[in-house]
Amino acid sequence: MTRKMAIKLLIDLLMTVLMLAAMAYNLTDNLVHELLGVFLLVLFLVHNAVNRRWYPAIPKGRYDAVRRINTAITLSLCVVMPALLVSGVFLSRDVFVAFGLEGGLWARKLHILTAYWGIILMSAHIGMHWEMIMGAVRKMSRTAPMTRRRALLLRVAGTAVAMYGAYAFFKREFGPKLFLSDTFGFWNYDEPAVFFFIDYIAVMGLCVWIVHYIRKLVQNRKRQSGAPRTSLDVK
Repeated sequence: MTRKMAIKLLIDLLMTVLMLAAMAYNLTDNLVHELLGVFLLVLFLVHNAVNRRWYPAIPKGRYDAVRRINTAITLSLCVVMPALLVSGVFLSRDVFVAFGLEGGLWARKLHILTAYWGIILMSAHIGMHWEMIMGAVRKMSRTAPMTRRRALLLRVAGTAVAMYGAYAFFKREFGPKLFLSDTFGFWNYDEPAVFFFIDYIAVMGLCVWIVHYIRKLVQNRKRQSGAPRTSLDVK
């Protein structure tokens, strides 16, 4: 694996961790939450700078179903993430308070909407590149080649995570947050923090699982039809 690819994977991992930590607003101090958002913004800009060649390639080449899905997810993230971070600036009570901005209810609604769509789209983005990520991890860890038994165990584990993620999706009321029917929600302060992270990681795992297998299904149908293969641009 090249050094550039390792840097890309590290940036993506850090962004995922920061996004999860930022979602746990009620577990952190407001200042910590805002600093997490600032670091997330910096990494988002770095991520786009590292992958800057992807944008000029958008109108070029042939678009198959996989590339359409990948492009739609990526461009959606390019809208959602800046909106999330800008609304956070308007809601700031610590880091950007000197700007004197007053976001009000509209900023709160936008912040919650983009936060939940952000974590869904980020997971979908990971799902589109899951095979590449797993390949890179295997090279870094220098594990033995994939056997049928190991592949089966990984599929079973992934399906189990996805099934629990579906339960956690409803338990944590993602649906109302994604469509702004609930902008406040309930927080159980008696619940150990680990359960929160388990549920949110499982929801992310569900999204990764769905998108990964959608991509595999589309690719398998394409092979069966004998259509020419096209590469998926890294982004």
